[in-house]
Amino acid sequence: MAAASAGHVAAQASVARMLADGRGCPPDRQAARRWYEAAAEGADPDAEFALGVIYANGLDVPIDFERAASWYKRAVRQGNVRAMTALGLLYQTGQGVERDLEQAARLFRIAGRKGDPRANYHLALLHLSGEGVPADLDQAKSHLELAAMHQYLPAVLVLARHNRAEGRTGVAITWVRPAAEAGDPEAQCLLGSLLLESGRANLEEALNWLGLAAEKGHIQAQVLMAKALREVPTQRASAVALLSKAAAAGSAEAKFMLAGEHLKGERLDYDKAVRALRESAELGHVPAMMRLGHLYSEERAGVDIDGHRKQAAYWFQAAADAGSPDAGFILGWLYLDGKGVEQSDERAVEHFVLAADRGNVRAAFQLGAMCASGQGTRRNPKQAVYWYRIAAAGGERRAQYNLASMLARGDGCVQDIEEAVNWYEAAAANGLPEARSALARLQRNQEMSTAGLPGAQVSVSEISVHDRAS
Repeated sequence: MAAASAGHVAAQASVARMLADGRGCPPDRQAARRWYEAAAEGADPDAEFALGVIYANGLDVPIDFERAASWYKRAVRQGNVRAMTALGLLYQTGQGVERDLEQAARLFRIAGRKGDPRANYHLALLHLSGEGVPADLDQAKSHLELAAMHQYLPAVLVLARHNRAEGRTGVAITWVRPAAEAGDPEAQCLLGSLLLESGRANLEEALNWLGLAAEKGHIQAQVLMAKALREVPTQRASAVALLSKAAAAGSAEAKFMLAGEHLKGERLDYDKAVRALRESAELGHVPAMMRLGHLYSEERAGVDIDGHRKQAAYWFQAAADAGSPDAGFILGWLYLDGKGVEQSDERAVEHFVLAADRGNVRAAFQLGAMCASGQGTRRNPKQAVYWYRIAAAGGERRAQYNLASMLARGDGCVQDIEEAVNWYEAAAANGLPEARSALARLQRNQEMSTAGLPGAQVSVSEISVHDRAS
C-alpha cells in the first residue's frame, strides 16, 4: 500500500485488483476504481482495460459505453489483448462507438493471433454469419478450434454442436468431455445427450452425466433424463419427479411431457393434463397448442361441445400463428366444416395456402381440389395442376391420382399421357386402388388409339374436393 500511495503505478494496479477481488481484504469496488484510475493515469494498460470493464458493465457506476470505449482504446494502443477483444465487441454492437463490423473483425483477428480465445470465438461467429468478413465455414471451424483448445466454454459448446449437426458425434464427444469433467453443467448435459444418441451401449454413462447436470438444476438435463427413464417401467416415478422439477422451473417441454403422463391409463386426469398443456402452450410450446386443439376437438359426454370447438380453433390458430403447417391445414378444415368458427370456404383457402407454403402436402392437395372445382376460389385448372404437383411430389397419393387425371385430359396443362401414366403408377404404388383401374383404362384407350379404333377417349375423374387427405 505504501508503494501505491507513493505513486508506484504497478503497485496501484495491484492494490486495485486486490480490492476488486476481495483478496486479503473486503471487496471494495469504489476504492478499486480509484486505484485503477490512479494507475491508468500512469499509463498502466491493465488498469485502463479494467476501467473499460467497469464502465461497460456498470460496476458501481452508471453504464457508460463511450467511456468504456475510450479506456479500451487507450489499452489497445499499448497492446492489451483483452482490450482488443472488448473493443471489438463494442464495434460489433455499436455501443459507445459507431457500428463497424470490419473493425470488429480486425480487432478479433489481432487478439486471436495473440492467443485470446474469446477473440477467436467471436471471429468464428462472424465467419458463420458473414458479417464483417466473408462467410467461411472452414475459417469459423478453425477459429472455434483455437478457442476450444484453451477450453473456452462457449467455443467448446458451439464446436461440439456443429460436429453433432454434421453427424460427427464421436468428435463432438471428444471436444465437450473435458468441459464436462471440469464440472460445467451445460457441457455435462450436452455430453449426456450425445452419449444417448450414440447408442444404448452408452446409456449408463449418459445418465450419469445427465444426472450430474440435473442435480445442479440444469432443466434440459432433467428433461432428457426423464425421457430416457420413462422407457424403463420401474423408473417412471423418477422420470415424473424430474419432469415436475423442470416444470416448476418453467420448462415448457417438461409441462408438455407431464400432461402426457396425466393422459395415460390408470393415471388419466384430463383436467391436470389440460392445465399442464395450457401452461406449456402459454410459454410458446407449439406441440402443446396442437395437443390442446386435438383434446378440445374430442366430443366427450358431458362437455360443452360448441365451447370446446371454439377452444380447439383458438389453439390451432395459436399454433398456426407460431408457424405450424399442420395447424393451418386443420384450421382450413374447421372453416370448411364451420366447427368452432364461422363457416367460410374463402377463409379455408387462406389457411390451406399458408399451410401449403409451409410444406403441408395435404393442404396443397386440398387447394388443388378447390381450384379444380371452384370452391372458395375462382375455378382455375392451371392453378389446380400447380398445387397437385406440389402435393404429388410430396407423396400425397390423391394428388398423384388427380394430377394424372388432369395430365391425361390436358386440363389446365398440356396433355401428357406418359407423365400421367407415371403419376397413376405412383398413386397405385402408394395404395390407391382407383389409380390402378384408371391406369388400365388409360392404357386400353391408348392401345385403341394406336390401333386406329373408334371410341378411344380418355375418361378419368378426380377425387372429390371433400375427400380429406389422410
